[in-house]
Amino acid sequence: MTLAAILTLALCLHLAPEWLHNPDLSHGLLAPILFFLLIREGRLSNHAGWHPAETVALKVLRAGTLAAGLALVGMAGLYAATTDWTHPLVGFCLAVALSCLLYTS
Repeated sequence: MTLAAILTLALCLHLAPEWLHNPDLSHGLLAPILFFLLIREGRLSNHAGWHPAETVALKVLRAGTLAAGLALVGMAGLYAATTDWTHPLVGFCLAVALSCLLYTS
């Protein structure tokens, strides 16, 4: 959980300049607040009954998602090395990688 919060904070800090200067993306400033409110709500309410049983297909899906998340982090690093860390493709790859890694946790 702590690693997820650190990675989310790092991505938000990386994308914050774009959120502040681009009026089309200013709604991104609310994303961290919404993320932490959803995490808090999920922790406070006891909805453990809706989780599916740990099947082989679910384990394969999580392993594939973990592999995709790590591959996307590598791709984002390659894109950042060739273009720049502020390139939109780098931000997109990092955001999708974070989503994949958050699913596996």
